[in-house]
Amino acid sequence: MRRPWLKWPENITTVYESWRPLYYVCDYFLFIRLPTSDKDVIAPFETSLSQALRLAVSAVVVIVMILTNVLDSTPHFHVLSPKDSPIESIAGRLVISLGSSAVLVLWVMSKFLQTRYASFMRNLHSIDKRMLSLNYTLDLNSEFRDSVIYLTVVLTILHVVVCITHPIVPFYNIWIMVIYAYLIYIENGPLLTNNHTCILFIRAIKKRFIAMNEHIRTLIGTIQNDKKLISDGELIDSLTDIAKFHCELTDRVEDVNFCFGFQMLVTCTALFFYGVFSGFAIYRATMVTRNWDSYTINNFFWSNLHLGTITFFIKVSSRLTYESIETGILVHKLANILPKPTVDVLERFEFLSQQFQHRSAIVSCGMFEFNWMLWYTLVVSTVSMVVLLIEFESSFGSQSNITTVTP
Repeated sequence: MRRPWLKWPENITTVYESWRPLYYVCDYFLFIRLPTSDKDVIAPFETSLSQALRLAVSAVVVIVMILTNVLDSTPHFHVLSPKDSPIESIAGRLVISLGSSAVLVLWVMSKFLQTRYASFMRNLHSIDKRMLSLNYTLDLNSEFRDSVIYLTVVLTILHVVVCITHPIVPFYNIWIMVIYAYLIYIENGPLLTNNHTCILFIRAIKKRFIAMNEHIRTLIGTIQNDKKLISDGELIDSLTDIAKFHCELTDRVEDVNFCFGFQMLVTCTALFFYGVFSGFAIYRATMVTRNWDSYTINNFFWSNLHLGTITFFIKVSSRLTYESIETGILVHKLANILPKPTVDVLERFEFLSQQFQHRSAIVSCGMFEFNWMLWYTLVVSTVSMVVLLIEFESSFGSQSNITTVTP
């Protein structure tokens, strides 16, 4: 029998092993270290020599590009600022400056939150051990496969977009081209790594909710079939475990909100800027200049990449909220099919109902929830701002035509 050319590991029992691919990506782009076991203690701001050197070089390049794009005396570095449009010229410099500043803040915050990431993984590992001991359907082998495939797709898209957008930009000399290539790479790489790390954390919590919901469905099927009677003591123990798992998984959602809420807010802001500048550049390229220049193509690709990231992030967040709500629905369904529940069982159901009512798994940044309403608001706001810029551009063109008319 022919052996498969790729064989996935089949003996993964901890979240540390199932998330092993994420370690290398976070070390490469965010310069942080994640724990590999319960005994692996990570000190605050722990940094290896390799991480310190790469962080220093990247920070110097980012700071230089911020200064050169802020100053008017360095026009050779304003490669994403077309000179035939004042609005696009300012926008190009603004994108580079704000993007570079956001990456600097992201690196600093990642070092601050390094121990919080480790605590999240340890708590999730503790939940997994108890779920597996109670025969919950939690497949860590598939989680490893999903993380490998997911990160491979994300990194492939990142490198493809970098390779597509970078060579078309006109550079003053070879050194500026090299610096900008490195800048585009270290700006978008950490942003995407942080965003997709957040998505992987949310997907992991969602899988635990799905495992809990499958366990509740099994209880419902067992009671409905009357093939195996469940005693009140076993039912109360199961409901107690469900209450503990729900509480701890909701705590993990709050950890995600604390660790990634601000960063995802920055990503939404970046998406808004990219969308506005991309839409306005596409309008000028199709209706005014009839020329798709490097500035337009760059904004088009990167805005769609960030839009895809935010769309998938909101999809995963909404699915997590749905699974947490489904838990409450299944528990109420379980309560309704019991033939003669005792007082103790009814008290436990009442406690669970209050817990589900007061605590839910909602991904937010503290100011608003990350849901489809936010996505629609971003799209509408972006379109409105593009229309406003087009009106400004049209008014500038009308004024220039009036001033050039001769009697």
